[in-house]
Amino acid sequence: MKKELRKVLKASGKSLSKVMLMTSLVIGLNSFGQNFQTQLIESWTNNNWQNMGKTTYAYDANNYMINYQYQIWDTPSSNWKNLVQYNHTNNPNGTLSSYISQNWDEANSVWLDANRAVYSYNPQGSITEIIVENNLGGNNWANASRTVQTYDANNYLVNYLFQLWNSSANSWENLFQYNYTNNPDGTINFYIDQNWDEQTTTWINSKRVTFNYDGANNIQSKVTEDWVGTDWKNSSKQINTYDGNNHLIHYLFQGWDEALSAWKSSSQYNMTNNANGYLEQQISQTWNENSSIWENQQRVTYTYQPTMGVNDLVFANGIAVYPNPASDMIRIQTKNFAENKAYAVFDQFGRPVVRGALNGEETTVNINHLAKGIYFIQVGQGKNQTLKVIKQ
Repeated sequence: MKKELRKVLKASGKSLSKVMLMTSLVIGLNSFGQNFQTQLIESWTNNNWQNMGKTTYAYDANNYMINYQYQIWDTPSSNWKNLVQYNHTNNPNGTLSSYISQNWDEANSVWLDANRAVYSYNPQGSITEIIVENNLGGNNWANASRTVQTYDANNYLVNYLFQLWNSSANSWENLFQYNYTNNPDGTINFYIDQNWDEQTTTWINSKRVTFNYDGANNIQSKVTEDWVGTDWKNSSKQINTYDGNNHLIHYLFQGWDEALSAWKSSSQYNMTNNANGYLEQQISQTWNENSSIWENQQRVTYTYQPTMGVNDLVFANGIAVYPNPASDMIRIQTKNFAENKAYAVFDQFGRPVVRGALNGEETTVNINHLAKGIYFIQVGQGKNQTLKVIKQ
């Protein structure tokens, strides 16, 4: 029973990380510069797409997310029913300070507190700690889990530790961790997943995930290996495909067939992007080996708050970044210059790689040292002032 609980908690713990293993890469790349409005999930049933779930997002006057609510489709009544929601409290710079998750009590038509999470950051703006508490009723909260993230001198993530609260011992207990090895440009080379062995009080290898990149620094493939005995054995592989604008349009999952010593397809995701390069729709399919066809499973459709495209020179908020693509320098142009207003350049993992302050209506930023790929420039504190640029 304890092993099963650890598996569930381990899986849920992964979702807490800002960069967690790149499983949220699609969402991260496509939501950084434009806010979600809705997310509709449909399942393929009886040769047709049918409603399954829906997420609706809300923002404050600064365009910071303050709430998102998940609903499920009730077929008998043909209505959406509340399930869970998250209420965010943000720091002045727009980073998440805390959230409270609530479950819908249908009998009494009220939201009931379930969990509360509090975030801590380093001076570079990267998450260092997340403490999650369970609600015991009323305003009584009890520690549940803790995430600790450690970075090197370049602010690249090197360790992700997940712990559970032991109320009897009144202390945190290790559950699992990820040790990252990064390339010189800060991209992830590989990470090793380890589980904590309480009996021997040592870390035991579980999985190793290795990343490969294309010339534009997009993740080309991700190979997962299992620790078996004293060696790493192939387990699964993800292969990504991009269009001419470096937008992810397809990724394929394969499993390792030990008997055949070959990779075999298991599932795939087909993405459609809008004119601004943000994810518009994603269809997941599984491979039917008997009939040798791809079968639909799930479709997710996204809508966004209206904004102008990242390639337009002048934006509604008076901020422009050009040239785009760029090779060595970019220029941040502001119509309403504010002295010492901060800017930051983030890589595809959400890590700040360049920081500075505006020094006029046009500020030149050196990006010659950065690797090729997609970056995001945030000016000031508003997420609506985050622009995407490609380093070539």
